Amino acid sequence: MSTITDKQLAESERLLADLEHFVNIGAIGSLIARLKVAEQDAARWRFVKDKQTFIWLMQDWFPSSEEFTDVNSIIDNAMANQK
Repeated sequence: MSTITDKQLAESERLLADLEHFVNIGAIGSLIARLKVAEQDAARWRFVKDKQTFIWLMQDWFPSSEEFTDVNSIIDNAMANQK
């Protein structure tokens, strides 16, 4: 296993500094976070779609005594129970 030299480290830091002039690193992190949320939302609705009978699921997950409070967590729990 080779180790990185001080010269290579300095060059990497210089290249990163140059890159930051062209790319908004914070925006990329924010975009990645938003994509992760979108992926989870898509997974939830694929799960619901794959069940084919949305109305049956809603009646099963939300008995008449419950209110629609946190649909995402209820879907997440149902998905977890299917694994």
